[in-house]
Amino acid sequence: MTTIKLHGVTVHLGEPIQAMQSVGHGWFPALAQFPTGELLLTSSLAADTNENQVDVSGYQVSADGGQTWTPRYDIVPEHQPMIFVPQADGALFAIPAYLYAIHPDDPHTFGGAAMRFEQAGRRVVFEPQGVRLVDWPWPVAILPNPYRAHHHRVNFCFDGDALQIDGRLLATLYGSKADDEFYSVVIATSEDGGYTWRYLSTVAGPEIVPAAEPRGHGPGEPSLVQLADGDLMCVMRMGGGADFPLRRSYSSDGGRSWSTPDPLPALSVEPSLKRLQNGVLALATGRPGIFLWLATDERGREWQSLDILAHHNRWAPNADYQISAAQTTAYTEIVEVAPNRLLLAYDRTPFGWQPTPADSGERNRIFLLPIEVER
Repeated sequence: MTTIKLHGVTVHLGEPIQAMQSVGHGWFPALAQFPTGELLLTSSLAADTNENQVDVSGYQVSADGGQTWTPRYDIVPEHQPMIFVPQADGALFAIPAYLYAIHPDDPHTFGGAAMRFEQAGRRVVFEPQGVRLVDWPWPVAILPNPYRAHHHRVNFCFDGDALQIDGRLLATLYGSKADDEFYSVVIATSEDGGYTWRYLSTVAGPEIVPAAEPRGHGPGEPSLVQLADGDLMCVMRMGGGADFPLRRSYSSDGGRSWSTPDPLPALSVEPSLKRLQNGVLALATGRPGIFLWLATDERGREWQSLDILAHHNRWAPNADYQISAAQTTAYTEIVEVAPNRLLLAYDRTPFGWQPTPADSGERNRIFLLPIEVER
């Protein structure tokens, strides 16, 4: 246990827990908690491209707070889900990341797999095209896969969080309109528990991309939280690397309109944002590196950071477990597993974006870091 005192908050960092190791690909972890307390960890086993012949992910379950994990079950079709919605019966409903064109001549209706992880992961129900995005107000760019006929992904995907606001679900998506060069982050709403979604608002679009280089890809990979006063705060990626701080926007009317985004000190990909029971805002992100950012004020105006890779490498028993800034996707996920206690998921990719050869002796690894945040 390492204890770090920051202004207004004390953080206790535990020892990393390895949940999975693999060759080939095993990366981009996502983490969620069942209403019954068990944890669900998913990871992608495919290359980061739309041209895969096979897209598959695996999942694991922990019944002891992340200390031990089941074997990896490689049955999650397509790209792993990125948003999980707890259900009243104890299940987790998984909203897919990837969406596909249902009819080639309909640019306003898209579908993706609906999945329910039931009985703490002992039963998985898969419904092809069970999630629909309907009445979309503009055409979306189509990304054909040359190796899979009629398997045409659209350049818009669910990513981030789904919140219950005013009796309905709000969720974040990002992607590009058919004629846009850059991404937009948008909000969709569902009245039927996450099966059918319609457009509600745009958080940010190409208008916030700087005129000068580096321009990045525009707002994407959002994370959404409800603040103590009821307002919503959305943070989002703008590019990858040290030149791309996250942007942040607020909504005071349930997600219908949004403030002009402002930059955060945090960098740069796939932020995971949570408001803890003690009111602290916790934000995990990285590239370069992996960092946990904390804000003790209710609006998230002032942030302090912890270097998670530095902590990990001080713990690492040997070079097989150490992680350089080039050996991780820096895609992270945090879950508040108990009041003010977090688990942070992150990966080790020893060959960067290339698959790990079986005869290399190296392994991809996914870790969970226990964190306690004390005010």
